[in-house]
Amino acid sequence: MKAVTFTASIPPIETAMKIHGDGGARLILDVAEDCLGEFLPACAMRGKILRVTLEESSSNAIRNKNKTDKQ
Repeated sequence: MKAVTFTASIPPIETAMKIHGDGGARLILDVAEDCLGEFLPACAMRGKILRVTLEESSSNAIRNKNKTDKQ
């Protein structure tokens, strides 16, 4: 089984996390430009069933990008 690891954040917008009426859910992630190389292999996983693990990171790359976007 292939794994892809990249740094991302859940954007501070209302639509980032949605719980659907039928019991499903949707999660949107932001990936900073300097993390795209790590993210790109995930494109090959589109449409497949994934096992997802979320782990808090000490990386400031995304946090700093979000602060810049808000200004």
